[in-house]
Amino acid sequence: MNCILTESALLGALTASQLEDIRKQAPAGEDPVTESILTACAKVDAYCQGRAVPGPLMSGWARDICVFYLAKILHKTTDDQRTAYENALKELQDVRGGTFRFLSDSTNSTRGPLAYGSKKKIR
Repeated sequence: MNCILTESALLGALTASQLEDIRKQAPAGEDPVTESILTACAKVDAYCQGRAVPGPLMSGWARDICVFYLAKILHKTTDDQRTAYENALKELQDVRGGTFRFLSDSTNSTRGPLAYGSKKKIR
């Protein structure tokens, strides 16, 4: 796994009491928070496989995906959570398709897909 997401990263979008409520709903021995973190990271890793994607970007996508999964368990998804989830999936599809641009540079049309930093293309 290249994607790293911690429970503390989720606390910006969900409260500690919400995470505790999710855990209370789970059968004994199961931890849906940890399972959602692992599932979100695995999804991001699968989309980014073979691409040089910065870790913080991958973690942000995983966070948005995981928060949406956990909010669904609580039956309390917000429009912002749904939008963040959908945007993350769209951007991951663009990464997989080779069309995601890390830097938007409208003045330099010679930069190809996956442009980042001083390199023109990352493959």
